[in-house]
Amino acid sequence: MLIYRTPGPWHNVTMPRTARVLFSLIGCICLTLLMFEAGARLLWGSAREVLAIYQPDAALGVRLRPLATATLRTRTGRQSEVHTGPDGFRRGPDCATPTGRSRVLLLGDSQVFGYHMDEAETLAAQLGRALGPRHEVKSLAVPTYGPFEYVAVLRAHLATCQPGAVWWVVNEANDHHEATSRNRDRVTAEAGYARRAGAAEKTGLSAALMSLSGHSAAAYRGWRALSAARALLAGPNAVALSFAASRPDAEVDASTDATLAHIETARALCRAAGCTLYVAILPPDVLVDEGEAHKYARPPQATGLSRYSRALGEKLAGRGPVIHLGDTLRAHSPGAFLPDDPHLSPAGQRAVAEAMARAMAGHQHRTVTLSKEGQG
Repeated sequence: MLIYRTPGPWHNVTMPRTARVLFSLIGCICLTLLMFEAGARLLWGSAREVLAIYQPDAALGVRLRPLATATLRTRTGRQSEVHTGPDGFRRGPDCATPTGRSRVLLLGDSQVFGYHMDEAETLAAQLGRALGPRHEVKSLAVPTYGPFEYVAVLRAHLATCQPGAVWWVVNEANDHHEATSRNRDRVTAEAGYARRAGAAEKTGLSAALMSLSGHSAAAYRGWRALSAARALLAGPNAVALSFAASRPDAEVDASTDATLAHIETARALCRAAGCTLYVAILPPDVLVDEGEAHKYARPPQATGLSRYSRALGEKLAGRGPVIHLGDTLRAHSPGAFLPDDPHLSPAGQRAVAEAMARAMAGHQHRTVTLSKEGQG
């Protein structure tokens, strides 16, 4: 049986040729964008090479967005998950909840934060395991922070966290110049990313891709490719990592004195709160193993940092418990740092955590021994 339907009024409507071409073009563009997005997600997923969970902060320059999640990826594809707690630091113990365990606080930047590390691989997690169940470790580290910010976050959280010990980790690769410069003068946040303060605002395609990159894998890859192309066109100095190769002795002395002053401020805060401040000096990868220089567009020259390291170690001697992690990391190299990134590897984080645990046990043993001798 045949069923005949009367054509509706729309059957008599004819679309102009220009409109048909326009709609076809829009459809092709949308389909192409969807294909690019699907391809980017298939190849890289939601992973980013850099954190995109920053927000501006008037005092600290930037802070991490509370209760945020991000997936990081190294250049060769190693992926890791980052989760922040309600306080804006990497997820860990809640300082407001008493647990009866001795609490240890960590101060530092991206190395202590555990950039490109899963939560269980971070220094906080590994130090907690090395110290045992009677301790808990809380990280107050945020990438981009320096000595000014270490003191600020310690001051803000000391009363709430009530730690028995605090570790100040000197990242020689950064702290030599950040000791004399506040983060708010160096860094701000835009579209979730940390960027250099005072840099020209991005415009045009770069700005559009950056603003969309938090939601679109294809936009992120396009923005990264465009940024890399511009850096290459700017010359090799724009893509090489520089370690202040030939800083004058006066500048090295100023950086050393500034770092020492910040540490002494933190030590005074800890002394007033009844906790112990420990200092760990963490050298950059190229000072640990010359083979690490292959990561960089131009081999970094680190003579300035060597002088800073020696001078800081000498001035910290006798002022409180301090360890230099150079020999520890050399004993675990190659492999103490990621193969395609300057940050510590899981093995490097574990080696540092074990060295810290030994230092704490040794210091406590000496303190108990001296106390007994004094009583005798």
